[in-house]
Amino acid sequence: MSSSAKIDANTRLEELAYIVSQALSEHDISVVLVGGAVVSIYTQNRYQSGDLDFVAPYSQQPITPVMESLGFKRQGRHYKHPRCALTVEFPAGSLEIGERYIDPKECTELHSELGTLRLLTPTQSTMDRLAAFYRWNDYASLDQAVWIAASQDVDLDVVQEWSHREGAAKQYEVFKNALWRYAEELGLAGDEDEPQHRGPQQTR
Repeated sequence: MSSSAKIDANTRLEELAYIVSQALSEHDISVVLVGGAVVSIYTQNRYQSGDLDFVAPYSQQPITPVMESLGFKRQGRHYKHPRCALTVEFPAGSLEIGERYIDPKECTELHSELGTLRLLTPTQSTMDRLAAFYRWNDYASLDQAVWIAASQDVDLDVVQEWSHREGAAKQYEVFKNALWRYAEELGLAGDEDEPQHRGPQQTR
């Protein structure tokens, strides 16, 4: 059971994501992992995040006792563990990427011996990173979107359509060109207009 899982300095981000998600699920609290932690999982830690963000349509009241059962203490908006450097946060509200609402049922689930983890799909995570690039000209987020799209099964047609709806057609071309260059560096570029993807990388 996740509630008895050991959390310490050696606990990896993906392991902690499963532990927290499963513990909440056992109390009928459904959350979705978003943000940089998802990038870490999909890029095999090419990008390393120090925190986990779960979108939860709940107040902190039912979440806090569950987190405390795992050894976390709430400090402001974060939950911190005395033996683990990773922090956890539960931003409240609906799940949105740019102007697009995402139904949690549209997200994906991964399974391991630690339980079940619901998180953004690779396509949604790519869009999530691009939203930061489109809004704030954040090139670090652009890089992360490229890494996801090069290593996972990302539907670029969906990303392009969403980008146009966001009024970011030109920025999408910047992303597409950056993805092509990166794919060429990795030897993944084919003869088509789009890079050949490696396909989904399975987690445990």
